[in-house]
Amino acid sequence: MRQRASIRTKKRLTLKFGTSDLSRTGVTNDLSMDGLKIQANTQYKPGTLLHIELHVTTAIVLRLSGMVRWAKRCPPALVSVMQPGMGVQLDRASQDYERYVKVMEALLGGKTSKG
Repeated sequence: MRQRASIRTKKRLTLKFGTSDLSRTGVTNDLSMDGLKIQANTQYKPGTLLHIELHVTTAIVLRLSGMVRWAKRCPPALVSVMQPGMGVQLDRASQDYERYVKVMEALLGGKTSKG
């Protein structure tokens, strides 16, 4: 898999996700213009298309979709240590999402990372 440098913003938000419905819940703590990390007990295989609702506030929900690029599972006893989750590359980020990420980068700062 090709890796590219992108600005990652550390911001914890709740989200709902799934392949056909939004029945799974999780959080993200790593956002970029190209994608996000979903931290959840449920992981999908790389190559799976996900639909995502990102809850910015109780009144603002951003709808996204993207492809799972990696998934990390762990035994239930190690969930607090290993943080299971998935990396999702967004295919159609809305203008609202792009604006939100830019504002968070400006307010919180971002760090450059590979991924």
